[in-house]
Amino acid sequence: MSKTILVIEDDPDIIELLQYRLEHNGFKVLTAKTGGEGLRLAEERNPDLITLDINLPEVNGFTICSMLKGNEDYKHIPIIMLTARDAESDKIFSEHMAPEAYITKPFEVEDLLVKIKEFLKT
Repeated sequence: MSKTILVIEDDPDIIELLQYRLEHNGFKVLTAKTGGEGLRLAEERNPDLITLDINLPEVNGFTICSMLKGNEDYKHIPIIMLTARDAESDKIFSEHMAPEAYITKPFEVEDLLVKIKEFLKT
């Protein structure tokens, strides 16, 4: 059975790229363009992994990560922060949210796939 990845991202080009590459690597992909939609999908569908932008409409990625990691039902889901925010203060702040990885844009899809496979043991 294929693993499900939830991509929470507001940039349609990145969504399209990730969906294409992830599906061609055997993953099922769910997408959300807003933080509110992403949080709802995470809670309803309980994906195997989440890629999460920080700057999102409605609810930002830091809040989503904190809410999911603070909930016993969802804290097991690996979260990869995938963001253009590369300031050291953002990285330090995100460490308190406990994502499994923090990758800055622009990024290499192959590097992201390596991390995903590492976290999902595929």
